Amino acid sequence: MHNLKVQIVRFVDSDFPGWVECELVDAEGRRHILKDKVPIFTVEVLDADSKYPTPGTVVCEVLERYQDEQGQD
Repeated sequence: MHNLKVQIVRFVDSDFPGWVECELVDAEGRRHILKDKVPIFTVEVLDADSKYPTPGTVVCEVLERYQDEQGQD
């Protein structure tokens, strides 16, 4: 398992334990939106009054790796 960095961009719901929306940019520059409970992305206590964006992480499994023409993963 790997931890990918995300930006927590907004608080979306106060139902316990709080829900947030995150942005993840993939290797091709496409932006993806992830919505889940606050503890999925951070150990920080976040609510509607917190400052956004704030950094977070998401646990994932790498299914495939490749290198571009410059040898970068």
